Amino acid sequence: MKSSLGNPDFLIIGGGIFGCSIAWNLARRTSGSVLLLERRELATATTPRAAGLIRNLNLKKGQTPLKTLTIEAISLLGDELEETLQWHQVGGLLVAKSEANIMHLETLERHAIEHRQKFQWIDRTDAEEMVPWLDGSSAGKFALLPDDGFIDPYLFTQFYARAARKYGALLKTGIEVTALQNSGNRITGVQTPQGKISAGCEQFTNINKYPTKPLGVGITLVSLQYGPTTLLLLSYFFFTYLKWNKGDRSSGYILISLTIPLLIIPVSIVVWILFKLGVSQDTLWSIIPIVTTLFLLIPVFINLALAEKVNQFKKDAYDLLEEKVERRTLELNQANQLITQSINSASIIQNAILPEIDCNKYGFKEFEYLWEPRDIVGGDFYWLDKKENWTSFVVADCTGHGIPGAFMTLISSTLLDRVKSLDNLSRPDVILNQLDKLLESKLRLKENKSMEFGMDIGICSFSQQNKLLRFSGAKMNLYKISDKTLKEFKGDKTSIGYSEKPHPIKFINHEINLSDNSNFYIFSDGVTDQVGGSK
Repeated sequence: MKSSLGNPDFLIIGGGIFGCSIAWNLARRTSGSVLLLERRELATATTPRAAGLIRNLNLKKGQTPLKTLTIEAISLLGDELEETLQWHQVGGLLVAKSEANIMHLETLERHAIEHRQKFQWIDRTDAEEMVPWLDGSSAGKFALLPDDGFIDPYLFTQFYARAARKYGALLKTGIEVTALQNSGNRITGVQTPQGKISAGCEQFTNINKYPTKPLGVGITLVSLQYGPTTLLLLSYFFFTYLKWNKGDRSSGYILISLTIPLLIIPVSIVVWILFKLGVSQDTLWSIIPIVTTLFLLIPVFINLALAEKVNQFKKDAYDLLEEKVERRTLELNQANQLITQSINSASIIQNAILPEIDCNKYGFKEFEYLWEPRDIVGGDFYWLDKKENWTSFVVADCTGHGIPGAFMTLISSTLLDRVKSLDNLSRPDVILNQLDKLLESKLRLKENKSMEFGMDIGICSFSQQNKLLRFSGAKMNLYKISDKTLKEFKGDKTSIGYSEKPHPIKFINHEINLSDNSNFYIFSDGVTDQVGGSK
């Protein structure tokens, strides 16, 4: 069965960032029809999991020019779609400790000069100002790459797709390629559930019908090429002379190397005159080493010209680099200050949602806690409330560190407030089930299968009136110390959030008698993952 999608000139399989970028380039650079097939939705496989970091310098062959073209593509897409692609050119900081890493940075510097990219050595003070949590005491060198940045790969892919459609490309989702069609050693099309799609063609020249001519390539005779070649050489000689006359020393060396071959004309005339005057052939042959020596000077002068050009280029590059680095450093410092101020403000907001601990109000005999985020803001939080004669205390470790984790704490704290209004606080297993259900709805996990946001959480609900404590945990445990004896109450191995689950979820509900004088401890993996000390 033949597909209704026709026979495109170009057929692309896969709707990730590579497929969409190829579709955009083909659609804007060629007049042929372009068809892209994706079995799911665009940019839903590996593309959205990428970090989106774009480093301008890479020692792998071809990577640096490719990154430069990527940044140019960002600008082109923005102009074509008249939108901003949220390209964050924040710069990159490289820290080298070992001698091997320092040599790598020095190689990277030479690579930057070669490709006219920005590279700046900075001292430890500047590095620690840019990254406040960095301890550079053991580092040997620091380098700044001001043109590095990051972009959301999912949005980047969507912009490629929109621009490709603007140029006439057809991007179809929900179509799976089940097989390839072959003709000999050439792929001619694909098989899909909707039918066969053939694409592209190969063109060959019939050399029997259009043979090459004996004195030329194609239809142009060699004899007809002398005129343009001579004109080109004379033009090159003339413009080289003008540059040398303006003080360019490298052009002077090139001019000498161009002049040496022209000496063959007067030398030939002299040899012909001497031959006519009866000079012996042995004498005439002695002139050949002199002419050969002159021709050997050509590569010498060309190398001198290249050396002079390289030295001038280095000087100009260093001057330009120094000027731009100073300007970029100032811009980077200003941007870093703004970002730090914003994050500090977010820290104040996050602290505001954490409840104040009043032992008398909530029924604690004694309560101590430690909350120290690794970054300015973090993904760990605690929640506390009382309803009727039951007090519920929650410790949670949300997905990620820094800003993503902090946003999850805001969402989770809000959902816990809602759970309190819906149910009593005496059953921690019910609270966990309600929290997972609300988080699944809030994050739309049913629609966003690839989204991985959630938390590990432990909930203690206790009543001093009933002398009873109940504990349920999602990948978090409770520890009890009584009479120098440690007892562990394990939570379930199911996390809250991350993916869609059938409800209700049955969580283990541990019941503990509060009649004895016991101490209870609960903590996130931020405590157990600390570096140093015995396990």
